[in-house]
Amino acid sequence: MKKLLILVMISASSLILAQKMKVLSGNFDFLKGEKELNVKFDFSNATFYKEKMTESQYLDKRAKEIASDKGEAEVEKWKADWEIFKGNHFCRQISCFYE
Repeated sequence: MKKLLILVMISASSLILAQKMKVLSGNFDFLKGEKELNVKFDFSNATFYKEKMTESQYLDKRAKEIASDKGEAEVEKWKADWEIFKGNHFCRQISCFYE
C-alpha cells in the first residue's frame, strides 16, 4: 500500500509540474535527438520602461536616482550588480526549465 501511495504521489507531482507550451509559429523538429541546448541572451536591443530607453539611458537615469538618494559609492555597487544580474539571473531561469 505504501508503494502504491508513493507511486501515486510521484505521478501526481510530475503532472502538476509539467509545463505546457503553445507554439505560435515554427516547430521544434531541430531539437530532436539533442541532449543540450546552449542559450545566449543579446541585450543590444533591449529597451526599458514605456519611454523605450536604451540600456545606457536606463543606467544613466538609475545612476542619477541612486546618487541622489544614497551617494556615488552605491551607484558603482549597483552597476556591478546590474552586470552580474544580466549575466547570471536569466541564465539560471532558463536552466531551471531544462533541468
